[in-house]
Amino acid sequence: MRLKRYKELTVEDKARILKEYRWSSLPGYLGITKRDEFVTYGIVLGYMGGDTKEGKNRYRDFILSGIRKGIKSPLKEARAEAVLGTDSFIEWIRETFIDVKEWTRKEQPQVGLLRGVIPVQEMARAVGEEYGVRPEEVVNARSPYREARRVLIEMSYRLNMSYRSLQKLGDELGGIGGAAVAQNHNRLQKQMLNDKKLARRVEKIYKSILSQ
Repeated sequence: MRLKRYKELTVEDKARILKEYRWSSLPGYLGITKRDEFVTYGIVLGYMGGDTKEGKNRYRDFILSGIRKGIKSPLKEARAEAVLGTDSFIEWIRETFIDVKEWTRKEQPQVGLLRGVIPVQEMARAVGEEYGVRPEEVVNARSPYREARRVLIEMSYRLNMSYRSLQKLGDELGGIGGAAVAQNHNRLQKQMLNDKKLARRVEKIYKSILSQ
């Protein structure tokens, strides 16, 4: 049976697949098969009335209800496609386990998203050092240093978009619109495909910011 046809199945067929799946813990919860020693069944069943026949039936009904209604993937709310939780929990993960200086973008592309908000001035300093201009000249919306300015906007897009709306990013970048931030990103990505020097420069600045 092809995976793409799963949505067309009846609730009963979906439940059967779940119960017959080799790595599913459901059969153990329902008492259909021998239980795995490493699964603590009593904790979950405790919410259903206990590890009893009644509790197992309630858990079965709970599962069937979820199949009927459909369940959203919790990973859609995950930060950096890896961490799911409140902002304080994500901050704890970042401070406890993530050492950005030791991780390169090539090794772990999503680590930058767990670093926290990076001030525009910090990014502007990195861009300014590469282009030989003062940070405030890059932040200025009317900056004559157009390429440096576009790279700064790109850095903000890459590093802060998980924490800021596009409009908020634009406000921090000299009061431009959110659409302008997204448009800059799209245009710069296309330009870098043909301009390898620019692409290398952007990656150099990106890594420089992450290593700070």
